[in-house]
Amino acid sequence: MQQNAVVEQVLALTREMEHAVSLADWPEAARLAEIRSPLIMSLNAEQVHASSDAALRANSQVSQTELEAENTTRS
Repeated sequence: MQQNAVVEQVLALTREMEHAVSLADWPEAARLAEIRSPLIMSLNAEQVHASSDAALRANSQVSQTELEAENTTRS
């Protein structure tokens, strides 16, 4: 599997894990973690750093959009 595909798979599994945790579905979160762990171990540090930065940017953008929408409705 190409490294970019691995990074995308890790991010997708992370999102699925977050969803499982939000539902308190601990067995599903653990199952997803078992799938994700070997993928993470196959990545080099540079790729992990780049994907983390991308995830942070995406989360920041979503938060900014939500705050802007909230402030617009209050005005």
